[in-house]
Amino acid sequence: MRYTKIPKTDITLSAVGLGCEPLGGTDWGRVDRDDAVSTVRAAWENGIVVFDTDDAYGLGESELRLAEALGSARHDAVIVSKFGVRWRKTANTRAVTWKDVTPKYAVAALEASLDRLRVERIPIYLIHWPNDDTPIEETLGALEQQRLAGKIGVYGVSNFSAAQLSDAIQAGGRVAELPLNLLSRDAEPDISFCGEHDVSVLAYGPYAQGLLCGRYSRVSRFEENDRRHRLPHFAEAAWDANEVLLERLKVLANQHGVKEAQVALQWVMSHPSVTCALVGARNRQQLQNTLSLFAGDPSHSSVQNWDGRGL
Repeated sequence: MRYTKIPKTDITLSAVGLGCEPLGGTDWGRVDRDDAVSTVRAAWENGIVVFDTDDAYGLGESELRLAEALGSARHDAVIVSKFGVRWRKTANTRAVTWKDVTPKYAVAALEASLDRLRVERIPIYLIHWPNDDTPIEETLGALEQQRLAGKIGVYGVSNFSAAQLSDAIQAGGRVAELPLNLLSRDAEPDISFCGEHDVSVLAYGPYAQGLLCGRYSRVSRFEENDRRHRLPHFAEAAWDANEVLLERLKVLANQHGVKEAQVALQWVMSHPSVTCALVGARNRQQLQNTLSLFAGDPSHSSVQNWDGRGL
């Protein structure tokens, strides 16, 4: 595993982090709790130190289960949590949600996450989504006070555009979480912008919710409780383009003697401004496909050094 320190901090990130939304038990179909917990533990045991969650994942359940899965290691792990989406439970299966990044709610959300995670400090704390109702400098000003109080290691933003990122950086944001994969490249300029301003980038979705792993096709179907049934890149209209890309991915994977998912991940990691790629894994086998890139297998050396050209 490779590691990089966030500039001007004592926080060290692994090149790959584990996305922990499945721990919340919603939006990913049937998730076996024991498998999910075991995957977190396996990630930690194999050198992954970054674990990405959010207070709204499973309405707090992801944070609770992450604390359980990490055990005492939660005090040493680089936990990334986010806030800004409030919720209200309803009689229906899905809660009502709305955005709130006011300073008052930022402090309240942080305290609730600290309690669920059973830690005294969250290493990386992010605003999940931009909300123009509240000036960014007010929100980050509140987070700066919490950093000075020792409750946050470093703060930043998620899903912000370059223009919004500029305001956030001026207000003190040092980390940005943005989407990047071979199917979703719109954030590439924003990621490069972060690199130019010494902002560490956590890139999420490198596998495009599993599509780039080669496990799905146009005949694949998902349950109503699996968000992929409504994502545009799984829709019928997207599959002509998907099949062309997946075939090229398969050819390249065969050339390097690796799996399609490993090529997709390496493409994201090859971006010079990406500090950590956040991967999803619901069981140890899926995680192993990621970890094998760092296993020292000589057959993987060519894809490790691949610069992303060719796709």
